[in-house]
Amino acid sequence: MAQLLTKALNIGYNKYIVQSNLNLSAQKRDLICLTGTNGSGKSTLLRTLAGLQPAISGEILISDKNISSLTNKQKAHLLSLVLTDNIEVENLSIRNLVAMGRIPYTNWHGKLLPKDNEKVEEALNNVNLMHKAECKISEVSDGEKQRAVIAKALAQDTPLVLLDEPTAHLDLPNRIEVMLLLRRLSVTTEKTFILSTHELDLALQISDKIWLMTKDGIREGIPEDLMLYNYFQNAFGSKSFYFDENDGHCHLNQLVGPLQVSVINKLPTNNKYESWMRRALIRTGIQISENSKISINCFENGYTINDLATKYDNIETTLEALNHL
Repeated sequence: MAQLLTKALNIGYNKYIVQSNLNLSAQKRDLICLTGTNGSGKSTLLRTLAGLQPAISGEILISDKNISSLTNKQKAHLLSLVLTDNIEVENLSIRNLVAMGRIPYTNWHGKLLPKDNEKVEEALNNVNLMHKAECKISEVSDGEKQRAVIAKALAQDTPLVLLDEPTAHLDLPNRIEVMLLLRRLSVTTEKTFILSTHELDLALQISDKIWLMTKDGIREGIPEDLMLYNYFQNAFGSKSFYFDENDGHCHLNQLVGPLQVSVINKLPTNNKYESWMRRALIRTGIQISENSKISINCFENGYTINDLATKYDNIETTLEALNHL
């Protein structure tokens, strides 16, 4: 049984359809990254799956239950949502924030039972925040705030967790930590995580599937297939940049002059000095051509130009010498 299933789903606003006939599926333990071009309907799809706006037509089934026929409380037992909005309640402790995930299970008094407290403790441990449990939201870092709202979703204990740009306000180390955390949690908790993201490099490395949305439709598949068959290039690529089909990295096309050089590896194995030289040439707008009369020879800890005797210790001095040819 799929954790999430959509059947002939049309999404949009009023009668305006943004995406049509979506037949998507997500299994237990899946980490799915939802990405795509601006205006393709990423936020609309996430909001529709979360029940924040109605589908125009079609069905959404979570754990084999059609969400259109469920009450809000019943839906809260099936899916949890992590938004990008900053938390405004500064005096709220991390523990109390996470405990709010248990609201769908409490009575009208809102009192937590021992089982609820166990779920809160488990969620705090899962995101490594037990040592900050009594700290106020205003006293912790942005990365810890994000882990706290993820813990709140875990405490809600739903089979499906939806996240809207969970790394949007974070620096690079915390973006990586949050994505790795979600990867680990999808396995250890056996929940399904679906997150919208613009972190394409990270999505390619950690997701089980990618839902790639364009204005012409949605492509569902594993990262390697989508990259290998140029779906990312077709969706995002332009004359200014391209995706390398060998490693998936994005490269810029920014030629700024007629200078062409070839790059030759003088070592028998892969040479990191060659790789970084190539990157520097691309960054500075110099074309790399194997037929060029000018060659840069890459050794360990040094470079020469056209096999001349002068050896340059680093990339910067080599580029300066090129400019004086």
